[in-house]
Amino acid sequence: MEQRWGIVDVDISADLEDAVLAEAGDGLLGAQVLGGVEGLRLSLCFESLEAAEGVALRLRGWLGEVDRSERRGVSAVRELQDQGWLEMYEASLVPFRLGRRFVVHRREASFSRARDPAVRRWPLLIVPGRAFGTGEHATTRLCAEALESLVAPGSEWVDLGTGTGILALVATRLGASRVLALDRDPEAVALAHVVLGANGVGGAVRVECGSLDGSWGGPWDGIVANIALPYFLHGVGTLAARLRAGGVIVASGFLRCDVRELRHAFIAAGLRPIRTRSRRDWAVLVAVAEA
Repeated sequence: MEQRWGIVDVDISADLEDAVLAEAGDGLLGAQVLGGVEGLRLSLCFESLEAAEGVALRLRGWLGEVDRSERRGVSAVRELQDQGWLEMYEASLVPFRLGRRFVVHRREASFSRARDPAVRRWPLLIVPGRAFGTGEHATTRLCAEALESLVAPGSEWVDLGTGTGILALVATRLGASRVLALDRDPEAVALAHVVLGANGVGGAVRVECGSLDGSWGGPWDGIVANIALPYFLHGVGTLAARLRAGGVIVASGFLRCDVRELRHAFIAAGLRPIRTRSRRDWAVLVAVAEA
């Protein structure tokens, strides 16, 4: 019998992409992301039209609370006959460049054919899953770019809120001798183990479920944390206490408009901001632990 998929088309601002994917729920089979006039168009795929209609109803209510633009929201719910949608989705997962040194593969077939000496980029294999951090989001890109200039050979780092483990993987490839990858989500921890093992660095990275506290050792040369703003505002003192003098923190997961407030919090915790960059509406802040 021919498979029929349920598709929800939704127009959103770029900063809501990850939140919408999370709100779509466990029934989400895949998503195609296209550029739009005012942001992004997501085509979300479900196993049936009925499942798609249920998600669309939930998304309409949720988006009505977080984005009141009349030009954005759920634009269509439709049924798609089996035209190899999932195969087309997987085929759309083409490799993309991350920072100056890496190229991210999301299909093992393309990863197995890397590396092209002419490109001179290190291939990374990321297994798509529900954990955050495939390398496409602006905050992940900003963190990876910062790590390229900050990770010294033999240094020891923490990847806080590791998601898929991509930033722990980047730090290891850049020469870190020891990386602790932490996440509070057991599903993310399991996926990070898979990703790091697939890239052959499982022994160099310790993946644990939890947050940063005294039981994880230290002090550390650096902490990369791609998490939400409230954690930094309330927990930056914990991060500062885990850094050795001169150690750095690479912080992202917040909007450009939040940088000023975050700088004040970092300074109060004994961290000296040295660099800020932004992409789209998102930002990264790099700070150094004072001696």
